[in-house]
Amino acid sequence: MQGTIQLNLLHTPTGTTMLRWNPANRQLVVTVSLTGLAPNSIHPTHIHLGTCAAPAPQSMLFPLKTLRADGKGTATATTTIANVAQDIPGSGPIRWFVNVHNGPTLSTEVQNRWLACGDIASVQTGAGGVQSAMISLMGTSSADEHAAGTVVLSVEGQQVKVIVHVSGLIPGSRHMAHIHQGSCAAQGPVVAPLAPVIVDGHGNGISTTVLPLTSMSLPASALYLNVHEGPMPTTMLPIPQQLFNPIVCGDIPLPHA
Repeated sequence: MQGTIQLNLLHTPTGTTMLRWNPANRQLVVTVSLTGLAPNSIHPTHIHLGTCAAPAPQSMLFPLKTLRADGKGTATATTTIANVAQDIPGSGPIRWFVNVHNGPTLSTEVQNRWLACGDIASVQTGAGGVQSAMISLMGTSSADEHAAGTVVLSVEGQQVKVIVHVSGLIPGSRHMAHIHQGSCAAQGPVVAPLAPVIVDGHGNGISTTVLPLTSMSLPASALYLNVHEGPMPTTMLPIPQQLFNPIVCGDIPLPHA
């Protein structure tokens, strides 16, 4: 690694939902796929009435299979729902959306937060009246789930200075940050823990860490940097998934990546 590298930190997780409704048997098949979840985490997922920005009161329409992330933070689940008389609504007065919660349950505010959400905006109709729709799952209005930031990594002799800026966080909060082996879409182990991101009263956070240059020297291995939902706990180990939930992430474009 030489010189200075700058990168953007974007919301994570992201993914897609595919829906298919067959009027002949009234089955609705829903496949939800996400990357960038906390590794080995569990996430309640639903279809609701309304939109991500304006959910209807008591809006939960269909519970979907719980998403279970693998060791790289990737999850896919397919749910088949029987006896769905209504077709998939598009952009009319009745709307559907899909959301994914922090989990593993919905028992606290942090666990109930929406990690990703997507509105059904258009529907295609094929042979036999079979309908299909595909939506993107992106950031949400939940606390910390619309954050974004930047990172500057600069070599100073045999050291690397890492400066992280993140906006859109809960004022006064603290957040774990790490450099990992792998990528935002296929996560790996921690290579170097960073100083926590300390957030001011306006929701803007900063972290400055000086690392030995050798900590960034992993031939043939990609690196990424992410910021997590919570601070490093002092008593709860392993770290609960709702605190380890990545909220922003960026792949580090090293020469060997």
